[in-house]
Amino acid sequence: MANPVLSEATGSITEEEGCLSIPKLYFPTDRAESIRIDGQDLHGEPISMVGTGHVARIFQHETDHLNGMLFISRLTGEVRREALAAIRERELEAPGPRG
Repeated sequence: MANPVLSEATGSITEEEGCLSIPKLYFPTDRAESIRIDGQDLHGEPISMVGTGHVARIFQHETDHLNGMLFISRLTGEVRREALAAIRERELEAPGPRG
């Protein structure tokens, strides 16, 4: 699907979410439980789908990427602080360039 647009979000569910952009770190993330996604298919024709549960989470997660956003941007409060601390800790443990 090209140019996806999300709408008609209903419900809310918090589940552990992770991302290949930040491997092996998972944090509770709020997402809509059901959501509609509209866009174009390979031929430029309109296409619509409604996702619920994990499919809704995937629609939202991947659309965030297209908008330049990672799931950690959706975290708040103590969970956000924990996520950022874990990322900083991982960066400090990473081996530096060989010289």
